[in-house]
Amino acid sequence: MKYVGFPDKMMGPLDQIPAEDTLAITSPAFKDGEYIPKKYTGRGEDISPELNIDRLPAGTLSLAVTMDDLDVPMSKIFPHWVIWNLPAETTIPENIPSKTKIPETGAVQGMAYGEHCYRGPKIPRFMKKPHRYVFTVYALDTILDIYIDTMERDLLHWMNGHILGRGRITGLYQNDWTEENSSES
Repeated sequence: MKYVGFPDKMMGPLDQIPAEDTLAITSPAFKDGEYIPKKYTGRGEDISPELNIDRLPAGTLSLAVTMDDLDVPMSKIFPHWVIWNLPAETTIPENIPSKTKIPETGAVQGMAYGEHCYRGPKIPRFMKKPHRYVFTVYALDTILDIYIDTMERDLLHWMNGHILGRGRITGLYQNDWTEENSSES
């Protein structure tokens, strides 16, 4: 197996991340461009949805996933989930445990939303417009040996040059705010 470790110098530019999606990502929980069910949000059970991967390239040793809110005011993106070293399988199961390291799979959850776990959509109640949440799956030719507090921007650097394929699925979330639930956080 190939491992990527800690470099002795600053990380270089992201010159080898594919410009086009080569993996087809689907979910039984929601279709691309549709609303994410409450179960997978911070107002529900807050568990990660199942993701299915089609066209996984030969030579894939592990998978990485990021999930970002693209519609946070005054920010380009807001990371909600960073996980790497998932097994190179065509299904990422629902409800990945809320642990930094997941012994059953060898996966590691980095730092996103201030925690080492999946944090589903939960925009402030005063925001009325829908937000887009993009799940990006990366097929890697390596197992990453990196800090557990790695954030998404650093993960992208560590993966640079090791990405065999990438695919995305986008889900929407919008507050279902009404007068009777206005006291909820």
